[in-house]
Amino acid sequence: MKTNYKISIIIIGYNTCKQLKSLLFSIACLKMSEHILEVVYIDDGSTDSSFELFNTFNLEFNKNSERFSSNRGRVFATQRGIDLAIGNWYLFIQSNEVFSSNILAEYINTIEHSRAKAYVGVVTYHSLDKLFEKYLNNLNRGVVRFLSGDIIHYKYLLFGNALIHCSVFSALQLNKKLHFYGGEELEFAYRFNKIFPNMIKASPSSVVYRNNHPCLSDHCKRLFEFGQKNFRHLNFQMKLDIVVYGVFLKPFYILKLLISAIYFFCSWLNKYDLKNINFYTIRLQLLSSILRGYYSGS
Repeated sequence: MKTNYKISIIIIGYNTCKQLKSLLFSIACLKMSEHILEVVYIDDGSTDSSFELFNTFNLEFNKNSERFSSNRGRVFATQRGIDLAIGNWYLFIQSNEVFSSNILAEYINTIEHSRAKAYVGVVTYHSLDKLFEKYLNNLNRGVVRFLSGDIIHYKYLLFGNALIHCSVFSALQLNKKLHFYGGEELEFAYRFNKIFPNMIKASPSSVVYRNNHPCLSDHCKRLFEFGQKNFRHLNFQMKLDIVVYGVFLKPFYILKLLISAIYFFCSWLNKYDLKNINFYTIRLQLLSSILRGYYSGS
């Protein structure tokens, strides 16, 4: 008898009514949908009609939903979705993404050929900023460069597209100190890897699509907030996973000037399509955005 994986799809969203509708249509079109036990939606205090849309949208699966009275942040919304879910496996996705129709088949195929506690798929991005889109979808970034079933570094475990066994959450919860933008997935994955070493694996054929990703300059503003807020709560090793060299964690005056100069130089350079050069200058601009935020409070 074939295994029924009893998957809880967990969605979090905030003021994304139009995108949520596209996601729900993609759920309705999933192949191997007999493995879906329920769809859980946590609305993070939306002021649009996202919550009503979810509750009235016709799905053949059980639905469970909750709306916060105010915006509390992704970590609270994600943890609440985990608390409500009753499946054996939790499939995480953001409300501004959509599933590829065969994602369940791909994840299940990876599970059946490679034992793990968590499997990470690929996010394919669309943005009006085409240079940034090219960077986001570069084959040298993320899970796309691994083979199915490969053990991967914990830093690749992102809730935008991940399938995680329910038993993990009996041992771990998200860190609610990280209620601003960024870092909550890395901090969770770090602790996950301590308890379940080598239990995070790649499933690169399991794809979701993220539409209308912010442009590079807007994304840098969010990373500045991350550097200023949540980055400080990460331990030294996690900070190194992001900045690579420990010297950047010492906010010397000369370093502040250097990082600001790198940021503005890369920002200027990234206005032009310089092919392979852009991959590295965009990466530098993103890193320097985090460090500028970090230094701003030092």
